[in-house]
Amino acid sequence: MTFSDYNFATYIEEAIQDLGFHEATPIQEEVIPLIQADKSLVAQSQTGSGKSHAFLLPLFDKLEDRDRTQLVITAPSRELGEQLYKNASQISQFAPFDLRIERAFGGTDTK
Repeated sequence: MTFSDYNFATYIEEAIQDLGFHEATPIQEEVIPLIQADKSLVAQSQTGSGKSHAFLLPLFDKLEDRDRTQLVITAPSRELGEQLYKNASQISQFAPFDLRIERAFGGTDTK
């Protein structure tokens, strides 16, 4: 399946092109439609299989041009939190409206 099959917002398609992604991975094919249908899920896949973008892309597609918190993502480790922050920041660069991406780690100042 190609990413254009998901009918993402234009800015998300631009972010996907910037990443050099062409076809969805198996975990993305499984997860993206469920998130687009507002289903809750638990998914498991190997490292490097595309899990982060499997949920970030459809969640970003639901964001609106609003000055309020719309999405909070928690991660079990600082390393994964940092990875998600970087991935989310890359996607947000292409948004046609202001998206503020922040990160906070337990035991550290949030600034």
